[in-house]
Amino acid sequence: MHHYTLQILELYYENQCSVKKTFRALRQFYNPFDRPSERAIRELVKKFRETYSLHDYVSVTREKSGQTDLNVAAVEISVTEDPNLSIRLRGQHLGLPAFTTWTILQKHIGLRAYKIQLV
Repeated sequence: MHHYTLQILELYYENQCSVKKTFRALRQFYNPFDRPSERAIRELVKKFRETYSLHDYVSVTREKSGQTDLNVAAVEISVTEDPNLSIRLRGQHLGLPAFTTWTILQKHIGLRAYKIQLV
């Protein structure tokens, strides 16, 4: 919650729920380039009306289900059995997306793609 949110809500309700009047009333507290915009005021009031709170929601991060220890071990065994298999085919054989297989190879196993060039 920002330092000015409660003040903005008070001014909003004092000014008969008018965003324009609230925006103008904030002139005495902020310089012209520092005060919140009309859109920010609208979003703040909308958030307060919907949630009855001024706190931000904690975003839930998605668990990386493809990079489990079991999948890392399966990719590692697959590499020792057939080191010449492409990432896409290896992923198909293991039932993993190609990008997940590539990430496991790079981050967990430490293998990098290379191309031999004769000079």
